[in-house]
Amino acid sequence: MRYFGAFVVFISIAFHYSVLSATIQSRSQLEKRRILEGVHIHNQDTDWGRVSQSRVSFAFVKATDGYGDANPDSENESAACRKAHLYYGKTLPGVLDIEDYPHGPICYNLSPAEILDWIREFSETYFAGTRRYPTIYTNTNWWKECTDNNASFGTTSALWIEEYASNVGELPSGWSTWSFWSYDNQGSIGEEKVRWNGDAHSLALFACGSSRD
Repeated sequence: MRYFGAFVVFISIAFHYSVLSATIQSRSQLEKRRILEGVHIHNQDTDWGRVSQSRVSFAFVKATDGYGDANPDSENESAACRKAHLYYGKTLPGVLDIEDYPHGPICYNLSPAEILDWIREFSETYFAGTRRYPTIYTNTNWWKECTDNNASFGTTSALWIEEYASNVGELPSGWSTWSFWSYDNQGSIGEEKVRWNGDAHSLALFACGSSRD
């Protein structure tokens, strides 16, 4: 299986492939909220006290970026999440972060057919090891250009859409709704702001593999 630089990012330290981990606040604090707020942490010096005071419901902590590029502080940051009274979820599905390549042509010098073959191989390999398909993190413009707006993944993978705007806008083909939405990358602690399209109960079901994957 081939890997392409910053092309691969996914969640769940419960599995060998893990690169992001997630934390969730107690359900009693969240049960009345229809869309939950969270953060996606990219930096290594996170003020978790400020995170816990910002009314977020979950946090994604980056553990690796691409193939073999591990975050050495991921375990410390996970422990800090717990200390900040954010519960650490170990059963979230992996996330394949596939978007504009930052160091060259945005489609990685691959044709749409090659990109799709790679996504399918990655997804099936991940499913074989975890019995879950990865969530796909992408943006609509990239998906249109680099996959020819392929619609075949919406039946197996949840969508994490990147759209820094006041509304989600058009989704990639194959998905009628989003599960996670990164809507702002200018957070006060350097985080990407993320929303979950549901309440605490639906997030718990998702974490346990009972919905949207």
